[in-house]
Parts: sequence; C-alpha cells; structure tokens
Amino acid sequence: MEFSFDDTALEKVVAEIAKAKKFIKIAVFQIHNDEIIEALKIALSKSISVEILTLPYDSINNDIREEIVAKLKELAEAGAKFYFCKWNVGDPARTTTAVGRWYSFHGKFIVTDNSAIAISANLTNQRELDAVLIYNEKDKINGFLSKFDELLKLFIGIESKNPEIKELIENSGYEDWQNLFVAPSGIIEEEVRNHWIKDYPLSILKDNTEITDGIYLAPFEFKARELYERVILDAREFVYISTESFTDEDMARVLIKAQLNKVDVKVITGGRSQDFQARIKELYPEVVSGNVQISIPTGDLHAKLIVTDKLLLVGSVNLNKMNLGIRSSKTLWRANTETIVICTENSTINNAKESYIRIFNGSTNVLAFLAEKEEDNTKSIFEVFDKNIKVKKDVRRMFAKLIINEKVRGKKGLYAIAKYAYLIAHNIANRNIIEINDFISAVVLNYLTESMKTKSDISKKISELSNDINTDELIAFLSDNNLVTKDGDFYKINIDRLIG
Repeated sequence: MEFSFDDTALEKVVAEIAKAKKFIKIAVFQIHNDEIIEALKIALSKSISVEILTLPYDSINNDIREEIVAKLKELAEAGAKFYFCKWNVGDPARTTTAVGRWYSFHGKFIVTDNSAIAISANLTNQRELDAVLIYNEKDKINGFLSKFDELLKLFIGIESKNPEIKELIENSGYEDWQNLFVAPSGIIEEEVRNHWIKDYPLSILKDNTEITDGIYLAPFEFKARELYERVILDAREFVYISTESFTDEDMARVLIKAQLNKVDVKVITGGRSQDFQARIKELYPEVVSGNVQISIPTGDLHAKLIVTDKLLLVGSVNLNKMNLGIRSSKTLWRANTETIVICTENSTINNAKESYIRIFNGSTNVLAFLAEKEEDNTKSIFEVFDKNIKVKKDVRRMFAKLIINEKVRGKKGLYAIAKYAYLIAHNIANRNIIEINDFISAVVLNYLTESMKTKSDISKKISELSNDINTDELIAFLSDNNLVTKDGDFYKINIDRLIG
C-alpha cells in the first residue's frame, strides 16, 4: 500500500498505468492530462483494454475544450471505450460556474489488473496538491472493479438496459417520482433535460452502520455529510482535513464541536471559491473562533482527505453542500455522486498524518489570508473623515489584521457565552432547556473573564440586554452555586466550578 499527499499525483497515476497488463478502468470528473493520455495510448497499443467513465465534452471549459476533445477522440479511435455520465442533479442556479447544466458525477478512482488507485485528483494538466492511495491487493482491486461496474449500471446502463437510477427512483415508493425527473425551466437542451434528477428519494440511499475499509459511492452507500460527521466526532485525538473548498456552515459547527471535545482539528483549504467569497469571510473567522486551525497552502490545493487517529479517508468530497449532500425535504436528498475510500491501516494513517502536518506547517494561517482580502476595504473607513485621505499600504495591512482579529475575538466571546449557558442549564440546573436566567448568567460570567467587576459594572452589563433582570437575584444565584466569588467590592468568576 502506498500513500502520498503532495503534487506528484499525476506522475504516480502514469506509473501505475504503465504497470497494467490486461485492463485499465478510470472513473474521473475530468481527464485532460497529456502524459496520462499518452500512457493510455501506449497501453492500447499493447492490446490492454481501456475504459473511461467521465463527464460529457461540454463540461470542459470553453477555452480548452476543442483541444481536449480532439485528444480524447484520438484516444477513442485508438480503442479506448468512453462512457459519458450525463446525469444532472439539483439546480445549477446556485452557482455562477454552471451554465445550462449541472453534471453530478464528481468521483475519482482508477483500477487496473495490477492496482486499485484512490485519488482526489482530476486528471488535468494542472499541477496541484492531491492525495493518492494505491493498493495492490487482489481483494481491493476486485472491490474497485465492482464499484466501476456499479457506476455503469447506475448511470450508463449496460447490455441494452436503461440506467438503473431511473428504475430505482420509479420504484422508490415516492409518490411524485415523475416530478423528480423534471429539469428547471431554464434548461433548454433536450439531451440535458432527459438526464435531470432534482433529488433522490431517501428510500433508495443506504445507511451503512459500520465504517470499514473499502470504496464507497456517496450518497448511495453513505450520505457523505453523515459519514463525515461520524468520522469527525468519532475521533479521540486529532482530525486533519484537506478540502479544496470549505463553505458549509453545518460542517463548520461539527468541526467546532470536535475541537470542544478536546480533539485537535486542523483544516487545509484553498479558500478561493469565487461563488462564496462573502460566505468565506464570515465562515472562517467563526471556525477559528472555535479554536479550529485553518491554513491556506502556497500552491494550488485540490486534495480531499481526512486523517484521524482511527482512519484515513481519500475521495472526491469537498466541504460544500452538493459534495456533502443536503436534505431538501423530509424524504428527499440532493447530492453529487462522490467516491470515498476508507483505510484503517495504522502505518498508512501515520504516514498520512506526517504528510499532512508537513504541508500544514508550510501553509499560511487563514487569518493572514483573510486580512489580505480585507486590505482594500480599510481605506473606506478613513474616507468617512476625509475622502481625499491617503493611507499607506502598511497601515492598511495592519488595520486589516485588526479587523479580522476583532471579528475572531467577537465570535469567540459568543461561543463562550453559549458554552457557559449550556453548562449552567445542563450541569447546574440539570435541564436540557436554556432559559433567560441561564443566558444572562452566562453573559455575566463571560464579562467577568475580562477582569473582576463591581455590582454596578454587572448591572450596567445586564441593562444592555434587559431592564427586567434583578441584578441582586442574579448575583445571588451565581454566588450560591459557587460560580462567582466576592473579593471586597469586586466579583470574579470561579471557572473551575463551571467546567468541573
């Protein structure tokens, strides 16, 4: 077994293709890479079977489409068999990057008679940080072969049979199943309209109870969101994640929850999703305020992986809504088709951990990244006083850092208040409901973490929120429960009582 997390993924794929003697099967979002295409041509010249499941040609960016299509057609003429996954799932209106279609297959893996290869890479000409996990065991090769065949049955159809996905939805028990195949009104092309799925009935998606070694198709064998949440919250020592994009608020809260459970949580992300820059500016400070560490690498990042003290997960899932999947109603689920490979072999996990830490330590702290994005906005603050004012770059840079640090500090305070309110309700009052008194008490306790305060100070703080709270009664409650102690005219927090 071999694992790598670096920028050599494409070279490793070429090397594995060269070792094949009988067949090569590739399931991948995109295939553009010149060296890989050439390696496949050489394989075909040796009468090695080549099959490729990928997206239709019109998914390729306009500026390179003509060139890439010509190369792929040459490959087909040399004997490669292409299967184009035409199915769209969801709604392309949610992003500016989809124009008239929203192809849902996003998985990535390769299997030959010699190896089974889990990759997070698209096979393009762009050199990026990616993850590769290579198996040579026969059972793993068979498992990957089976998954390739499942994809063909599901979305392509074989031996003159229709794609299985249509039959699954039709027989799902969902009453309005016909409507699930109706494309959005803005979709004009008939071929695209005929391959549209709004959502999947939950009844056709499995809920695997055991997380074991193997390759899985999401959302059909695991809903990626639920699997990721389980993997993250099952960890006891560390959770290290690499994701090209990180825009999902719910997963952010899962990471914060893991960190609050005293698990070391780190995230490497590209931070450059053009559709979600505003969300990123709010999301990342919130995550950092929960003591989750986020870094941005200097090179292009494409790797999608999780390393914990229990397992390594390599696949195609980013921390965004369509990769993770979302519940669109009580009985419907919307998600891309993703591939996920799970490995529980200890030496490979340790290798992955070391590789991850090396890249993380060489990356830029996300606060510096966010401050850089904020620099241009700082001048407008000075311009309130004088539109003609000039602000030196080093001042803008320092002001931007202050803005981001204050944002994180404010978020940390909010999480602290929420935590104190929960502990008071749960540990002191033995309730699962947070009441007004719990919340106001938490605000006061957080206020006391700054420094000792007088009764007058506390009263002023309470009055910012409500004039209906009796300060004497609140202080009596905190004192009786040993949450605060008095030192002369000042009150101070007894943090040990709260967390003990």
